[in-house]
Amino acid sequence: MLFCFVVPAFAQARRSNDVVLLHNGDRITGEIRSLQDGNLTIQPTYARDAVVIDWSEIDRIDSTQTFAVRAPSGARLQGALHGSREASLSVGEGLSERKIPLSAISAIEPLGSTLWTNLHGNIDAGLSFTGSTSQQAATIQGSLTYITATRVAKINTSDQFATQVNAKNTNEMLVQSSLYNQVKAIEDVCGYDGKLSFEQ
Repeated sequence: MLFCFVVPAFAQARRSNDVVLLHNGDRITGEIRSLQDGNLTIQPTYARDAVVIDWSEIDRIDSTQTFAVRAPSGARLQGALHGSREASLSVGEGLSERKIPLSAISAIEPLGSTLWTNLHGNIDAGLSFTGSTSQQAATIQGSLTYITATRVAKINTSDQFATQVNAKNTNEMLVQSSLYNQVKAIEDVCGYDGKLSFEQ
């Protein structure tokens, strides 16, 4: 028997006036959530659930909100999004504006204006019971991500506690962290990954 409890990811509230135009002429107005693994996620203003669209089907994007965009070189750019697949996407405004072909963009992430609005995270917990062995196990997992135009910091934790009749209780904890920072002068990306595990 398994019970799970999930606290949804938290993030800042943003305006829902982003516009996405598809090759077939469909127009979607809403809040762009992300571009990952070749799929753009947008929350339409008229729908309860978010819509996932193949990135190759998108013809044009227009948004005045701030995003972090991953360029072909791995560099992260910051700014509003304007442009079509043929004319390339303009990221930023004024002197900081850069044009990137839509087909070359690998990721888009929304950015906020403060520390708290750039934090994203979630927590989930589960409890299982096996009758034949009288084993009980409790698991809790959490993640926290901080995103800016030039930096991504992540930490993931998990803890599992198990009990069983006529057996020693066990407790396992795993902590993983990563930090990636862009060196603006050369547009290279450097970082580290770390992992700690505890078992009792």
